[in-house]
Amino acid sequence: MEKNSVQVTHSFEEERPLAVLIDFSNLMYRNYHALRAQEEGAIRSAKSKAQAENTPYVEPKPRFSAPDGTPTGALLLSLNKIDTVIRKLKPSCVALVLEGGGKQERVKVFADYKANRKPADDGLKKQMELAQSICASLGIAILKAPAREADDVLVGAAARLSESGFNCVLCTSDKDMYQSIGPNVGILPIDFKEVVIEGSASCEKKFGVTPDKIVDYLSLVGDAVDGIPGVPQIGPVSAVKLLNEFGSVEQLIEKAKEGLLPPKSAVKILEHEAQLRMSKQLASALPLEHGWEQMWSVEKNMVHAQEILRQLNMNSFLKKISFYENLSVEVPQLVPSPVIKKECRM
Repeated sequence: MEKNSVQVTHSFEEERPLAVLIDFSNLMYRNYHALRAQEEGAIRSAKSKAQAENTPYVEPKPRFSAPDGTPTGALLLSLNKIDTVIRKLKPSCVALVLEGGGKQERVKVFADYKANRKPADDGLKKQMELAQSICASLGIAILKAPAREADDVLVGAAARLSESGFNCVLCTSDKDMYQSIGPNVGILPIDFKEVVIEGSASCEKKFGVTPDKIVDYLSLVGDAVDGIPGVPQIGPVSAVKLLNEFGSVEQLIEKAKEGLLPPKSAVKILEHEAQLRMSKQLASALPLEHGWEQMWSVEKNMVHAQEILRQLNMNSFLKKISFYENLSVEVPQLVPSPVIKKECRM
């Protein structure tokens, strides 16, 4: 194996065309804030050195920026990550999954949903716009649904692709996406070092429960990233034991009322029953109510991609894009899915 090559391990049970869905905001956010942390550390070090040596402080220059000063670090990291995924997995179709503005649906249920997340600053917004424009011009599809969060689209689209004869990989770091895992759906963690597609066994090893129990697991333990409260004083160990022994959230509530749960757990669950049921609402994916053609768009324009990359002086990535000349831009043909028709109880 050549130096710095990437190992690809599939968990799928049968050979099918492969679809890859990339959690775009998740990828950009993680790369942007990782670089910000490094830059802030460099600034602190430079200030400390200037103070210790009694010399004028000179602010370190950003490691990555365009000639006009536009930051490009998160953009370059994200483009390289997307490029690695596509080259190694060689999918039949690939899409960036974007936010469609669906957060408010859950805020109606719980006002503090994702309240701890800071809005994207101008540096991140600009790089996200550039990344989206470059990827779209290379022929990478954009997938989003009105009034739906990216998580809803990832779960719903994976189900529809699986039912339509595709294997599907979700490239994301969100814990709640593990609910999608099945014989034809796997997870590629967004911070991968090696391309290892995780299946049901990986989910059980990581969380202690099978994919069908992930929503119930998060309903109990909560999720600080998404602002899902869960049940106070029920942690991962207790949640795993309860779910594997007694079943779903609804079954736990029923058995608690019947006196069939361990007393301490029963008290906690019954005291916070309403909050537990709400947490499950928040953790459950909303159905997709729009047709595939309304959500999936491709606008390939290689010349435009080249122009943007030249303006940004991103010559290292510019050298890679001839690979995308033959990237398929066909919209995957899907069969209707009952998954998207289920009633939304938000």
